[in-house]
Amino acid sequence: MVVVVVIAGVVSLPVILAIVTVINNDFSNDGCGSESSCSAVIRCNGALAGNTGTIESPNFPNFYGNNARCAWTITTDPGTRVTLSFSSFSLEFGGSHCPYDYLRIRDGNSPAANVITKQCGTNRPAPVTSTGNVMYVEFRSDGSVTRGGFQAFWSTNAASSPLPPSTQPPSTTTPGLPSCGGNMTTDTGSLQSPNYPNNYPNNARCWWTIRTTPGTRVRLTFASFRLETGGSYCTYDYLQIRDGPNHSGRQLRKLCGSGFSYPVVSSANTMSLHFRSDGSVTYGGFLVQWTAVDSSTYTGSYPTLVVVVVVVVVVVVVVAVIVVAVIVVVVVVVVVVVVVVVVVVVVVVVAAVLTAAAAVAIKVDYSRKEGAAVHPPGTPIQRALLCRLAQFVARNSGGKKE
Repeated sequence: MVVVVVIAGVVSLPVILAIVTVINNDFSNDGCGSESSCSAVIRCNGALAGNTGTIESPNFPNFYGNNARCAWTITTDPGTRVTLSFSSFSLEFGGSHCPYDYLRIRDGNSPAANVITKQCGTNRPAPVTSTGNVMYVEFRSDGSVTRGGFQAFWSTNAASSPLPPSTQPPSTTTPGLPSCGGNMTTDTGSLQSPNYPNNYPNNARCWWTIRTTPGTRVRLTFASFRLETGGSYCTYDYLQIRDGPNHSGRQLRKLCGSGFSYPVVSSANTMSLHFRSDGSVTYGGFLVQWTAVDSSTYTGSYPTLVVVVVVVVVVVVVVAVIVVAVIVVVVVVVVVVVVVVVVVVVVVVVAAVLTAAAAVAIKVDYSRKEGAAVHPPGTPIQRALLCRLAQFVARNSGGKKE
């Protein structure tokens, strides 16, 4: 039985790893897990309107995919200028001309506008400001080597006071849209998308920061969740949850679609959320609740370990049953084959003996008729046996005893 369990464990290991990978991908909804799975051309274009907002590379803060082709047009109020400030920047470096992966910023609304800057590598660029109220941003990656990508916030008329990369965005609401966002400082509470439970508006930009008692962690649970589905990257509408007070912190989840129900937990007493909707298609939005949990006792954001253990046990049991069944079938087949071989051998031997005895009987009968002495071959014992068999064959075949 121990051997069967060991064999089952070895055989099921690839299956377990594959299932765990699928589980993690389903829970995280963070996009491609490897470069090979992002080999197709990635499109991420958009016309962005408003005086504040954010853009980022596909799958940020995870590695962007190969062959990305992204372009954004940012338009702010007339009479203002667009300032783009970077909180994170890491692209493949290709020298001063950036021939491989790059971010190119143009002063205008088209790919033919004047280039302000073209950036690659890992040095975070200085804030970039347009001369008017429109900026065109292009991101491109080639067919190999990816990095963590970039995140940038835009604001207006900020040339003299650029957005600090490690602070909150300059506004938690989007002008002309329902109020949303804010700084939450209680140990329990709830927040929701604009207009909830009715559909949220287009072009919403909301930022929240949740801060609980020091020594606790923020546990976020979902009472309702329904956004536009935007594929594995959630490129249209999404709720982005980050660890810590800054909107450039480590991403915990980036969610879209519907039905998400697993809790999300921060590593300390702060968590930041960013909700964004594009210019079309809206849904009922979300209602989330937070509570402070003890850092020393709470161990996870969702039951990944329990799920993995259950999956491992089920897979091992199933594989063990299959292995036992295969062993039983093999044993039965071997027994049947051995029995068949033994029967065939016995039949062949008996047939051979009977044939030899018949031949001796014929010879004995012929010799008696001719009056010759009969001398069967072999030892005396063999001759005696053959004679007995010959007499038996002769009697049963109608032979005449003289």
